[in-house]
Amino acid sequence: MCRSSDPSVRPDGLHAPHLIPAWTEYTNDTIAQQCRMFPDRFVGAAMLSQDSDASDTTHCLAEMDRCVKEFGFQAVYVGPDPKGLRTTPGMHEPYWYPLYAHCEELGIPIIIHGTNCQDPRHAPVPQNYQLGFMMEQFLANQLPNHTDVFNRFRGLRVVICHCGGALDRFIKTDGHLGQEDYSENLFYDTYAYDLIFLEAAISQRGVNRMCYGSEAPGRGSAIRPETGRLGDYLIEEIEKFALLTEEDRVDIFNRNPLKVFPGLAKL
Repeated sequence: MCRSSDPSVRPDGLHAPHLIPAWTEYTNDTIAQQCRMFPDRFVGAAMLSQDSDASDTTHCLAEMDRCVKEFGFQAVYVGPDPKGLRTTPGMHEPYWYPLYAHCEELGIPIIIHGTNCQDPRHAPVPQNYQLGFMMEQFLANQLPNHTDVFNRFRGLRVVICHCGGALDRFIKTDGHLGQEDYSENLFYDTYAYDLIFLEAAISQRGVNRMCYGSEAPGRGSAIRPETGRLGDYLIEEIEKFALLTEEDRVDIFNRNPLKVFPGLAKL
């Protein structure tokens, strides 16, 4: 899947909302070109021109249709709070329903990734936008688990990046956690570079909900001391996890991604 995730190189809905539609089209055109150049390596996932102040997500549907029908894209990326002001409706609210319904109709999964965060308390933290990623992704995981989103949209498939942002600290039967089984709807990728965290995430989320993913390069560009390689090289590390059987590894690297993104089968 192709994307640009660095918030420093793109306009945002707070400071330059008038640029977002044109930037979205340009980004998706560029992704489509990459996919045409390397059709045996890439399948496109679309950026959407999100507007937190719109009445709902209907404004996103035309660009999604263009990307799916013209370019053959197989997923869309969504930021839970594009402005970073925590003013966007929660992902369980009717604001999101047009997008959910259209993704369900087209059979297109949603990939949830955080965007910018304007919380001034984060300012002292280097690369503090990562805190916004974590919080928004964790919230995006919690809200559908405690509401009726997947009962309304039973065919909707959602992947939350970075293992869902954060892990739960409760026993599975605790009422603090949603008790419905949404294992056919809600999935997580393996974009986590601390191996203790990643192994715990696989154990907690369940192998059947994990899809292999790594940035190339991204925030995994730090060198792993024990291997001397970039943190982005995760395949060999995941293969070493003692909790995984050979069947589990096939699920994470192959079967689960194909279940969530059927378009990958074209590669």
